[in-house]
Amino acid sequence: DSYFKIASLLKELDKKDESTQMLQTLLKSKPDCLEATQLLGEILCEQERFKEAANVYQEALKYHSAEYDLYYSLGIVFTRLNDFSQAKEMYEKAATLNHKLTGAYYNLGQICFIEGDWEEAEKYFEKCLYDDELEAMSYYSLAKIYMIKGLKEKAITFINKAIEIEPSLLKKAS
Repeated sequence: DSYFKIASLLKELDKKDESTQMLQTLLKSKPDCLEATQLLGEILCEQERFKEAANVYQEALKYHSAEYDLYYSLGIVFTRLNDFSQAKEMYEKAATLNHKLTGAYYNLGQICFIEGDWEEAEKYFEKCLYDDELEAMSYYSLAKIYMIKGLKEKAITFINKAIEIEPSLLKKAS
């Protein structure tokens, strides 16, 4: 407990290398410490050490296989590593474990959009339409899909909904 508290304090003081060392030491003696895993993964991601973060999260899954946050974090890591296949798998697992995790659906939609799978992207973005944080961007993303599909009127309806919710999207949309 004290190692974790000190590591957290070191992170807050922007001494991330020292914090990383403490967390790695802690996880050697207590590999099932979820808080330490999450903090270490977060620090490694901030330092763009994504492969190391993936290893940390994957090791933690041995002890916490039902922890949707670990799968979600792995999805982010694999997205940053441009391993979209693995990222999709992790986001899907996270969403399966917590159907309210709309961020996973949104990220799945983004990956499908990048891959040109408009139908799948549309399905995932629709699942985010009632999330206060993601609703505007989901409408915006759906509008882009409808423009690509040639459904101009539907695209206009959705972009207007996005702008109504988040006026700053007007500049982005134009």
